[in-house]
Amino acid sequence: METFLQLVARDLYAKIGNDLSRTAIVFPNKRASLFFNEYLAAETDRPLWSPAYVSISELFRQLSPLKSGDPIRLVCELYKVFREETRSEETLDDFYFWGELLISDFDDVDKNLVDADKLFSNLQELKNIMDNYDFLDQEQEEAIRQFFQNFSIEKRTELKAKFISLWDKLMSPSLSTATTAAILQNWASPTKA
Repeated sequence: METFLQLVARDLYAKIGNDLSRTAIVFPNKRASLFFNEYLAAETDRPLWSPAYVSISELFRQLSPLKSGDPIRLVCELYKVFREETRSEETLDDFYFWGELLISDFDDVDKNLVDADKLFSNLQELKNIMDNYDFLDQEQEEAIRQFFQNFSIEKRTELKAKFISLWDKLMSPSLSTATTAAILQNWASPTKA
């Protein structure tokens, strides 16, 4: 049975032929273009001008008058907010990994048009469930351990606790609108000529 990408490669080659140099194909991610290129090459035994492959994210970046925020600057801005909101003494070095992870999470929420209030409400409910294992018997607890391999039911690691605490603080209603606006202002800014 042929895959969807094989069908598209066959159809594109049948319609356009060997010179795809003026063709652009948009995929959800870069990985799909690797497979598509193989399928396209299998359609002919002659040299072939490959089309341009663009991920949907790249396409929107190219078409938007906004540019993505600098990742280092975003983490530093998030760190400032974290320090102000939590009064934590954590160093930037210790925070940096979590900051990148949070920014990635915020980006995923934004890209997928997720209702952030519902998502974070669900995360809080999940956290509450995961904090209480009284409903599991010994066998169920062991099955969960095996499934997650390094998942620790008995104790929450310090890193897990910090991450959850950071989410709680950043998603709390007490986070000021001005602070949120400062983060968002650095998220995407107008392209400079």
